[in-house]
Amino acid sequence: MLEALSRKADLTGDVAELRLLSCSKASLAKEIREKENHLDPDHTCIFISSSVTTEMERKHVVCYLIEVQQLNPDSKPIFG
Repeated sequence: MLEALSRKADLTGDVAELRLLSCSKASLAKEIREKENHLDPDHTCIFISSSVTTEMERKHVVCYLIEVQQLNPDSKPIFG
């Protein structure tokens, strides 16, 4: 819908409308990115698949490899 409104504003030369629609598209894209990066506790599995213990500057440090899987509503992993 925003694309159609942008084309119309472009054809009619409505600079103010184009500016407003550009901001709207940027806000929508930001919301979509934020939603894609959101982890829902009911649809997320976290696994510690391995760990490595090492010593750094005379202190013991443990590094963990953590895998995060997002699940669809059927509790099956989402790939991609």
